[in-house]
Amino acid sequence: MQQKRIFILISAIVLAISTSAKVGAIDLNRPHGEQEHEHEQEKENRQEYTCPMHPEIIMDHPGNCPKCGMKLVLKKKATNAKAKNDARESRDIQKMYANHEMHQHHGDETMPRESHQMHSMQGHEPHDMSHMQMSMRSSVDIADPMSREGSGTSWLPDSSPMYGKMFMFGNDMLMLHGAIFPRYTYVSTQRGDDRIDAPNWIMGMYSHPLGDSAQLGGRLMMSLDPLTEGGRGYPLLFQSGESWHDQPLHDRQHPHDLFDELSISYSQKFEDSLSAYLYFGYPGEPALGPPTFMHRPSAMDDPDAPLG
Repeated sequence: MQQKRIFILISAIVLAISTSAKVGAIDLNRPHGEQEHEHEQEKENRQEYTCPMHPEIIMDHPGNCPKCGMKLVLKKKATNAKAKNDARESRDIQKMYANHEMHQHHGDETMPRESHQMHSMQGHEPHDMSHMQMSMRSSVDIADPMSREGSGTSWLPDSSPMYGKMFMFGNDMLMLHGAIFPRYTYVSTQRGDDRIDAPNWIMGMYSHPLGDSAQLGGRLMMSLDPLTEGGRGYPLLFQSGESWHDQPLHDRQHPHDLFDELSISYSQKFEDSLSAYLYFGYPGEPALGPPTFMHRPSAMDDPDAPLG
């Protein structure tokens, strides 16, 4: 009886070991490959979003870039487009080499076609690359990033956010951005005032490349404050230094000019760390000085001009 129990126990242990070995074999062989395949499919199907100006920004949901505020685009589409472009170029290369072999065997009759294909391949990729590079360059200095661009020739930190709408016309780039603040202001002091107004401004910058190392730029900054604010401007305690009809203004901010900047520029890049530019603005700004306050990140939610 005891031997029978021992035999049954040994049989159960052997059966358990055999079953676990089979399960282990299944886990190690078929499911492992399938799991990798499913993982790759899940990774491919997962949509990722990136910023055209900051490709290092990658998110798993749509929205705006935290650095520049531009709308994120699907990274998968760009990747697929690049893959298709690479495949097309690969086929062109194979065709070119096939024509080259035919040229070696049958003479010079394929030379014009080969030359045309080589010219097309040489001109295709630089056009796309320069298109992407131009979307990130300053309109004043071709060697500066767009996020550094302030008003006039002033600079902002490279990490400054830039909100606007970008339009591409071939390699030409146009960016528009602006703001308007409809409001009611009430300053309850003897020096204060109250009124309804709407400080506003709009800015545009345009760049046209002249090859890979030079460009023309143009900028416009204007405001309808002369219409919405009137000559005396809006109430702003402790503000001084402006005048209207030859009378000094105190505790008021003078309206912005209709045209604050209307400028053109030419820039030339000699090396990665060496560039030069010519800037002409009428009206413009001093060559050295802080950016106009509307260009500062602090003006994003504050329409009042700084005191001084």
